[in-house]
Amino acid sequence: MKKAQTEVLTTLLIFVVTLSVVTSVYFFGIPLIEKNKDIATLEKSEDFIKNLNTKIKKVANGGSDQIEFDLPGLFIFNQTDETIEIVLKTTGTKYAEGGWISLSRSNQTSGTWGIDEPEIIEVKSVKISEKKYITTFKLSYRELKAEKNSYKISLISSSGTSIVSGGGHTITITYGGLSKSEDLIKTNVKINIV
Repeated sequence: MKKAQTEVLTTLLIFVVTLSVVTSVYFFGIPLIEKNKDIATLEKSEDFIKNLNTKIKKVANGGSDQIEFDLPGLFIFNQTDETIEIVLKTTGTKYAEGGWISLSRSNQTSGTWGIDEPEIIEVKSVKISEKKYITTFKLSYRELKAEKNSYKISLISSSGTSIVSGGGHTITITYGGLSKSEDLIKTNVKINIV
């Protein structure tokens, strides 16, 4: 009788310990896994916006290129502001909350030709509720001043402002020629989202 009771108690004790471990892993592990997944998505988004910038600068010298948008957020091309934004909703963030943080060398709206890079890449995370963040990556181009003229990469589109969500979209980047107004020379780069 005692031997049977011992086996039952041992089995019950093993079951309770196993259940406790599984419950702990579920309650503490799942949020950690989700946060790591979100951080990986943020890093992938940062890489995407930097790669897009590299392709735009290359195309500004002529030719065309394309890049696949395969992120779970919004891709917004605002022709009026000449900005490209990627907006993501996540359960965690690796960026300080609040204002814009520069991911490029400078976030000044103008620079010096031959010294400064033309791009402004920024990120902003805003906490919207407990464990809910909206993170926005923004790419724009500044005017670079030289001795006689200023130069700027100008983003244009045949369809105006474009918004797409989710992955599976191709962004085509095409050289659109030069335009000059007074002392500003713009290199036009066409953005088309399919």
